[in-house]
Amino acid sequence: MGVRREKHLPGLKANRTALRRPCAKVSAQLRTHFAALTQRLARSDFRPLNAPWVIGVSSLIDRAGKSTVAFNLAATWAEQQQQPVLLVEANLGLSYSLAGRQPRVSFRQVLEGAATTAEALIRDPAWPMDIVPSQRLVPRDVENLPWELFPRIVREQMLDYQVILVDLPSAAHRAFPWIVSGMQGLILVLEERELQLASIERFQSRWSDAEWKLLGIVVNKCR
Repeated sequence: MGVRREKHLPGLKANRTALRRPCAKVSAQLRTHFAALTQRLARSDFRPLNAPWVIGVSSLIDRAGKSTVAFNLAATWAEQQQQPVLLVEANLGLSYSLAGRQPRVSFRQVLEGAATTAEALIRDPAWPMDIVPSQRLVPRDVENLPWELFPRIVREQMLDYQVILVDLPSAAHRAFPWIVSGMQGLILVLEERELQLASIERFQSRWSDAEWKLLGIVVNKCR
């Protein structure tokens, strides 16, 4: 079934190309796919002036590949636009960090005020962006985190970055409404088998009055 794309929503297929290891360098093919989206977003009228642009990456359901999309989109943006980019792994249901290691300090500690962003940062010469890593939590703990503090953390601790990409839980997660409220824009990741116009329209209708903007759609895991 075809999907009608609105003009203000850049969309592309991410293809089935996947990283062999979550922490591996992005492939040339993925860079090509994401280049079109980052170029459009960099020219977007929605981009704030003199402040980081906080963009969430989410999906309608779990396991749509959004964490891999967020990782590669952050890497592509940093390489292509030559801008400081931060990837925040706020999808706290992950059983691993895409940084490929067990974090000593995670996003949870930053959100709770037990650590600073600088203390949580993971830097690696192989990546063009910085990462604040994830830590696996049960759903109830995710819901009870002080998500309302995230915008203040951005203002106080993340001003060195032009773009902050946030790997979010899926829209099916109970905490999604609280988490997404701290974003200025959202990129929605869909699996090819999810491509039903009615589902996308329901999502847009549900969040039509939100302060954040739906900036684009990535179709992932295409055969």
